[in-house]
Amino acid sequence: PDGDGFEVLSVLRRHPSFTFMPIVMLTARDTREDIVKGLALGADGYVLKSHYGPNTLDYVLRYVLQQDVASKPSQSRAAWTRGQLTWSPQV
Repeated sequence: PDGDGFEVLSVLRRHPSFTFMPIVMLTARDTREDIVKGLALGADGYVLKSHYGPNTLDYVLRYVLQQDVASKPSQSRAAWTRGQLTWSPQV
């Protein structure tokens, strides 16, 4: 890779196309400092691989997407599809 997840997150948050896109980090970086750094850089969620269970990511993604719909201006929200997953904001 060209950098770690923190560097990628930082680049994404500075790019206008990703300003409002929810980002959840799935990482092995599990110190308190790492978690604070990821959230401070703009991650909407932070999932530790060491605590990753069958439903963990599902719960975190649902929570983050619900928060995204509630907190973002309606014009910044758009439906998207990735493979078999489709998400559309419900207002």
